[in-house]
Amino acid sequence: MLPSFYEYLTYIFFFPCCVCGPSFDYKDFIDFIEEKGNYENVPFSIKELAINFLQVIYCVVMYFGLGKYYPLEKIFLKSFLEISLFFRCNLLQSLSLISKKMSIFSSVARE
Repeated sequence: MLPSFYEYLTYIFFFPCCVCGPSFDYKDFIDFIEEKGNYENVPFSIKELAINFLQVIYCVVMYFGLGKYYPLEKIFLKSFLEISLFFRCNLLQSLSLISKKMSIFSSVARE
């Protein structure tokens, strides 16, 4: 069965497809949208949403707090290499965690 034009557009413009192209089959996408198959028992609660929201708020505060002292442009400078490896790894890990949490929460909040 062919998908409708609207269903096809939702598949094409679904965020992961826009970023890296379709990385999963159309059937898996439709099962996810209609909550069938593997997606029938996906747990979701207000408590989980609240915890994610608080983590995002913490990450945003950390992002802007670190941004004053360590702007993102600084990681491309030679002076960044003079900082200890331990501190560089922690800073980059924190930035990636912040980015991940913000993207996860934004996708959950849209639903």
